[in-house]
Amino acid sequence: MKLYKYCPLGTNDEKDSRRLRGLRNSKIWFSTFSNLNDPFEANTFCYDVAAISKATGATEERVSQLKQLCLDHMSDKYVICSLSENAYSSMPMWAHYANNHQGFCVEYEVNLDVFSPEAMFSIGKVTYRDSRRTIIPFMGKMIRFYEKVGPNGEMPDDIENVEEELNNITDENYFTKHTSWAYEREWRLFYTAVEHGEYPDGQPEQIESDLSVIESKIQELQAKGGLLIDTSEVGLTVTQICAGLNCSPENADRLNEISRLLGCGNAYRMQWSESTDRYELDIIRMCIVENNGDSSSCIAVGKAE
Repeated sequence: MKLYKYCPLGTNDEKDSRRLRGLRNSKIWFSTFSNLNDPFEANTFCYDVAAISKATGATEERVSQLKQLCLDHMSDKYVICSLSENAYSSMPMWAHYANNHQGFCVEYEVNLDVFSPEAMFSIGKVTYRDSRRTIIPFMGKMIRFYEKVGPNGEMPDDIENVEEELNNITDENYFTKHTSWAYEREWRLFYTAVEHGEYPDGQPEQIESDLSVIESKIQELQAKGGLLIDTSEVGLTVTQICAGLNCSPENADRLNEISRLLGCGNAYRMQWSESTDRYELDIIRMCIVENNGDSSSCIAVGKAE
């Protein structure tokens, strides 16, 4: 499977150097949810504390605690990398995520064999819908689940069903966006940056203790805003690099050099033709021209295969 990552350049020299250095070193940035551009990230569900409290008999404070433990901090422990099915001809992706065509796009081959239930990372395709879904019934189950856990840690008979539903709910929360984002055709890689720990034993004091430990662990992660992770660790291999239509000659040269260093041959560059009636961009292979001992990039004649 091939997926694509659109990246900006030309906004900040330090950020540009860091981004290109990461690409050269076969690393990819995973962001915290708080640094993503959708205000509803990991908030695809709605719930009413008062309604859950009335239905279960739990206090509103208890409901809020469990929602925080089961959903909010589950999000805080993950970092995310967004990729797209959209190949190089997607003009909105170039405009929105590659700084108006000044950046670049990387084609990755995805090795699905590295993904397993035991792995620290996962991959999934985003689905799009028009409205948020209520989780009042689910929160009611979680209240009953935690209240049934005894002081000695014994679990209820239906723990597997509750755990499965919790996993389904969290997956849906992370892989769902509003339909206005559907043009992205997004796939997501998740990486577990902070392990969540075990279930508390059902006592409020234990839940508060667990929340305190998790908050201390994620504080540094949130301050960094994410992590650089080796592409090989998450099943990604760079197969092509393409400079944007408005990418500067200097950055195009650097991308070409990195492409050759990674064994992908010369990089590509986007262009469009005045002679065609199509609203489409073409991808053209770059080349290297020797000029008095100095290498500089050029655009090869002909369309890429």
